[in-house]
Amino acid sequence: MYLTLLSWRQSDLFPSNDGGAFVTKFDPPIVLPDGKWETALTSLHYPMENMDNITSGDFALQIPVRGKKPEVHKLTIPSGKYANMHDICRRIKEKAATVGMKGIHFTTPRVTRRVTVTVPPGVVLKLRNELAVALGFRTPDDEDDAYFNLRNTVIATNDWRLNANFLHINIACDIIDHQYHGAQRRPFLRTIGRGDVGDFTRLEYRSVKSNVIEQIAIALCDDECVPRVPFDDEPIVCGLHFRKCQ
Repeated sequence: MYLTLLSWRQSDLFPSNDGGAFVTKFDPPIVLPDGKWETALTSLHYPMENMDNITSGDFALQIPVRGKKPEVHKLTIPSGKYANMHDICRRIKEKAATVGMKGIHFTTPRVTRRVTVTVPPGVVLKLRNELAVALGFRTPDDEDDAYFNLRNTVIATNDWRLNANFLHINIACDIIDHQYHGAQRRPFLRTIGRGDVGDFTRLEYRSVKSNVIEQIAIALCDDECVPRVPFDDEPIVCGLHFRKCQ
């Protein structure tokens, strides 16, 4: 049995449906014949060109104050699709200027792709993980969510990554049994690379929890099973195949 799920349908029943996470309700419910069943993601179509490459642009500034404790200002740049690394750095500088800090400088050479950051003496630029990875001060495999502190002049140890927040996407589904994803069990149908759209030739089947399916929830998630892929009103189409277990 094949199903095609459309993210923009049933918005009257589920107003929060969007391209990143949506629910499809079946009336009447789907009833699979007796026995154990499994399902696989057969296809996925989504508008990659509209995908935000910064979804959590949090950072902080620690600024010294004579005779007092340093001031710490928590800031964030807007989520969105940034055309290049210069745009991201420009937004960081603009946000820093809102708290009176205008001495931060970035260089983003195209040849080496290694960002250099210079901050005034005594000031600490503190990058959260997503920005730290995007600018090349951490790698995508680094799960440390603590601030990455930059003082004086620092050259990134890695190339910058415009799409660091989603090098891969996990497709979660609420009707399947959890599978191990690293050390954690997650309800992931499949993990795809950014830009992997269309029909899949190698199917990965997951066991279905119940033979009665009243609704299916699909979410495009990060590794923590959080639906952070922000397509908003963009259309997502995904296909599922159900088969009886061998």
